[in-house]
Amino acid sequence: MAKQAGPVYFTGTVGMVCFYKMQGKYYARLKSSLTGRRVKKDPAFRRTMENANILGEASRIASAVYRSVAPEEKNRQLYRTMTGMAIRLLKQNISPIRALAILERHFLPPAPENRAGQLFAIDPADQETGTLCVNEEGVLQPIKVDWPPPDSR
Repeated sequence: MAKQAGPVYFTGTVGMVCFYKMQGKYYARLKSSLTGRRVKKDPAFRRTMENANILGEASRIASAVYRSVAPEEKNRQLYRTMTGMAIRLLKQNISPIRALAILERHFLPPAPENRAGQLFAIDPADQETGTLCVNEEGVLQPIKVDWPPPDSR
């Protein structure tokens, strides 16, 4: 990455060169030939997309638990810790529903009205596979999916 020098600085793309500002300084770099379509379709990026899917699922799990954390305890680091823990669980082939239950037990205090502090009343032993989604009413619910997804080209 090259630094821009001179009294006038530029951001944008001219031909194959991208000019941009990062942390108050101006830089230039060559435009990438990589496209979003290639990353999504090319077999060379299969693991990248698998990791992106895991990150998305982990983020949904962490978000569901984080919403139930007391406002005075919420901070960015806590959410990142939850997401990282969910990623590690999913990479160990633990189902998303079981990962949700584990995060609930780890980060939420037990509530008398909830069995073992679980907000979603999901028994991890009941569901070995599946994923989570938010329905029209804004309630997190499990749905069954095939994982890993079939090879699509």
